[in-house]
Amino acid sequence: MAEKMTQLKRGQQVAFWATAITLLISLLKGIIGVLFNSKVLVADAFHSAADTIAIFASGFGLWLASRKKSFRFPYGLYKAETLLTSVIGILIIWAGVELILDGYHKLFFIAPSDQFPTLPVIASFVSIVAAFFIARKEKQIGKAINSQSLLANAGESFLDIFSSLVVLIGILMAYWQIPYIEGVVIILIALLILKLGFENFWNSLLVLLDANLDENLQQQIEQTVQAIPGVTDV
Repeated sequence: MAEKMTQLKRGQQVAFWATAITLLISLLKGIIGVLFNSKVLVADAFHSAADTIAIFASGFGLWLASRKKSFRFPYGLYKAETLLTSVIGILIIWAGVELILDGYHKLFFIAPSDQFPTLPVIASFVSIVAAFFIARKEKQIGKAINSQSLLANAGESFLDIFSSLVVLIGILMAYWQIPYIEGVVIILIALLILKLGFENFWNSLLVLLDANLDENLQQQIEQTVQAIPGVTDV
């Protein structure tokens, strides 16, 4: 039990640490996007803000899961993390829909620009680097403590690397007045994000409904139980 609590606390630390960094990146992109009239960067800032909510929800779910059992919840709140994973899935789906709409808009509109967007390019590059390190850490700790929500966030963070690359390309294309390509790529990545969101929501829903998701584990449990003297069947 003590080991489980330690694992949950590790997950909480990573989630809240990632929340703080993602929030700072979101503010950085938002401020620079407004100052330099970069609609692409402002849209990406909103996307990062949605990621911040999702990551915070993950940390909050792990915090709930680490609470001691009570009379009302005799088995503890360990499934709170799974519930929050379903919320994360919905947020990812929402982000995907927003990106599709944004991509569709960019198919037909390019904002004029008369100076090279140095700071927006730097902000996008910083976002790519931050997303890489956050995703790697979330995946590492998520696997170590078997945290569904951290692994879900890791998948979203890895997709953030590609979406930030698209934003970086979009900023340059807007400066070079190149149409269509930016919108098409954003829509394709939005479809990948939608796929990830639906998978996270559906898998967490199956866990909440106590579906059998691991046949090998079930067989191991049955073999272990049947090996106990006096047990005739499982």
